[in-house]
Amino acid sequence: MKTIFDSYPLWTVILANIFLLAVYLAGAYIIFTLSLVTGILYIIYIVLLEFYYLKEGCTCCCYYGKLCAFGKGSISALFFKKGDPGKFCERELGFKDFIPQVLVVLIPLVVGTAIIISRGFDFLFC
Repeated sequence: MKTIFDSYPLWTVILANIFLLAVYLAGAYIIFTLSLVTGILYIIYIVLLEFYYLKEGCTCCCYYGKLCAFGKGSISALFFKKGDPGKFCERELGFKDFIPQVLVVLIPLVVGTAIIISRGFDFLFC
């Protein structure tokens, strides 16, 4: 059975954003262990990435001005004019289009692994 929402339930938006925020915070925590500068650069990267999605993707989405699964459609409407919804479906997305979002997780994963290895891996962290 296919379900299409005119506007997603608020609990879905809250749950999705809790997960997304947890990923961002965990990544920032790991990157800040390197230095304050790398942590700030990581946060700036996340903010710019979110800004890009709000401006380029959400303005052309059918959920523009509504609660989508992440609530970004309503946020986008506060800052940007509505784009052409036809452009949203015309885009061809490849792996290279997902690399920026993958890096949000991949960079802290690699850095965290390197930190664990460099400090001596132990199954018990006390």
